[in-house]
Amino acid sequence: MLHIKSQKTNQTLDNSPNGESIICVDGACKGSRGRGGWAAVLYEQGHRSILSGNDRFTTAHRMMLLAAIKGLQAVKYHKQIILYSSDRYLANAMAHKSNRTANHDLWGMLDEFSENKNIIWRWASDSRRSPGNEIANRVANMEAMIFETYDTKLRRQPSPQTHHKDNKFNRRQTGSSRTSRKHGKGNR
Repeated sequence: MLHIKSQKTNQTLDNSPNGESIICVDGACKGSRGRGGWAAVLYEQGHRSILSGNDRFTTAHRMMLLAAIKGLQAVKYHKQIILYSSDRYLANAMAHKSNRTANHDLWGMLDEFSENKNIIWRWASDSRRSPGNEIANRVANMEAMIFETYDTKLRRQPSPQTHHKDNKFNRRQTGSSRTSRKHGKGNR
């Protein structure tokens, strides 16, 4: 599922003097494998676009890679792209072409979309996080929670009713099994 929201903004992050496109990406996962979400915040020529999506069973690393792929797909002006990621592994693997251990399908797609583009890969540490990184983080976590909300509703639905005749708690009491209210004893 892909969601896109676009709006004009006056934030200093997108008003770069060199006309770069700036992408801030993040991925989230509930548990080591589970519901996940991704988000890419794209600043380009005075506009901010937020792209996001989710998956029912995934990992945080796959969501981060997918955010980078979708962010690069959305760039319209290819003069120069600066991609900020909170994942050091992603930034280093792309900047230095280092070892990639898993998710070869997504790494291949990322290589394909970054080919012939002037991309600067940056790691956004906690101390250097921009408003775009914060937005991407919050949106990715919200996307990951979408399935949790849906799954929780499914668990809370009552199970199909069993036939009341077989339920021992719904049987009518007969005269011989009634307890005496006065003495707290029944006729047995």
